[in-house]
Amino acid sequence: MLPSDQMTFRPVPYWKQPSPWYWVILGVVVIVFIVVVFSINVQFAEEYARLNTFTPISRRDLGSVLVTIHFGDAGVRAFKGRPSPDLTIESALYQIADVAGLPLRLTGNEVRSFGGLASKKGGPQWNIYVNGEKMAPPSLGVSIQRNDKVTLKYE
Repeated sequence: MLPSDQMTFRPVPYWKQPSPWYWVILGVVVIVFIVVVFSINVQFAEEYARLNTFTPISRRDLGSVLVTIHFGDAGVRAFKGRPSPDLTIESALYQIADVAGLPLRLTGNEVRSFGGLASKKGGPQWNIYVNGEKMAPPSLGVSIQRNDKVTLKYE
């Protein structure tokens, strides 16, 4: 063997050199590999995006109660919530007064004042309607069912 400074390079024989088709086939294989990896990545990204979008949990409608308060010329306020089994008009009004920060005064089975507006003899009164029907006193003890619409009007 020759020392490294005397080493000579010999050309590779023609039959051991890769043909031009080798490079063409290798290039095609590399390009196909890149395309396959890219398409798999795109499919994965689309599925990931589809699975990670927030979809609200659907629940069957349990029903709710809508309580609307008409303050005469002063405006209207509405409150909506799910009824408990023992919910009455009186307890709903107390809850609304507490949440809205409005003063409420009940005497017997009638609304005497709500939100600063008082019932007056021969003048405007607080009237209660359930599903469009005017309730006659005593109406505060009436239980509220789901999907009921309760309206308290100062008229």
